[in-house]
Amino acid sequence: MNDMEIACFLSVARTGSFTISARELSSTQQAVSRNIQALEEELGFPLLLRGSTQAVTLTWAGQRFRQWRIEHDAQLAALERQCRRITPEGKDELFLAWNDWTGCPSVLEEDIRVFRETYPSARLHIRQGSTEEVFTMLRDGSADIAVLPEYSTHDLTGLVVTPAFASQPLCLVSRDLTEYPEPEDLSGYTMLAAPMGEPSEEAARLRLQMFCAELGIPTRRIDILPNVRSAFTQLLCGGCYTIAPVSGAMDGLHAVPIPGAAAGLVFVTPQARVSPWVSLLENFIRQRRNGA
Repeated sequence: MNDMEIACFLSVARTGSFTISARELSSTQQAVSRNIQALEEELGFPLLLRGSTQAVTLTWAGQRFRQWRIEHDAQLAALERQCRRITPEGKDELFLAWNDWTGCPSVLEEDIRVFRETYPSARLHIRQGSTEEVFTMLRDGSADIAVLPEYSTHDLTGLVVTPAFASQPLCLVSRDLTEYPEPEDLSGYTMLAAPMGEPSEEAARLRLQMFCAELGIPTRRIDILPNVRSAFTQLLCGGCYTIAPVSGAMDGLHAVPIPGAAAGLVFVTPQARVSPWVSLLENFIRQRRNGA
């Protein structure tokens, strides 16, 4: 979902005409139609009723989507006005933290670049570390907002947790993995678990057991390690696997997406420090990642 697709839909919804919209957008009727069709495919439902008459009408879903988009754009505009009123005495700095185990650097790299270009006065800084280190940043004020796996945020106090964007694929991670194996092929290997924000090692074990049960992977042995860094080191030694929401390959390790398996990501913000810049960044990333 991109800006041109949205612009074509909103224009046709307002004018009721592909011809007028094409003229407004300095485009062609065919291009406007293709953009709206692409948007419908991404959303999974029709936005327009295409009949024999020349007048274009919206489906019920199209009406709802148009209304949401108008309200969403108005909310973003209001946040932008608030942010512009903030004085430049350090208050426009924004610190985003994430755990690179979630694959955030590769997933959000383009979104962060566009945000910085769109709002240069925001002075966005990126900090990363283990989940425990990210929580410390949030609590000591060195991070304003973080992106973390949903399952690592249970029983948090003093922090606001909201859905971030489309779920990250769960990956099977090992040193030598080149393709996704049959679950029974893993029966002789050790599975590794490390706390990723859970209150105890047992909670980390239960998380891994849950993932393995859903995927039909035997869990003959699960080793609990004190942190994610230890798990990386152990994985590099070979003969073991873990399941984590990461994307792409990591230094010396392979991460293969598990078909149909995903873990949700959430925004985490200290309740006392929710600022217009934080809200603007959340909405900006959601809009680019989900179109919602």
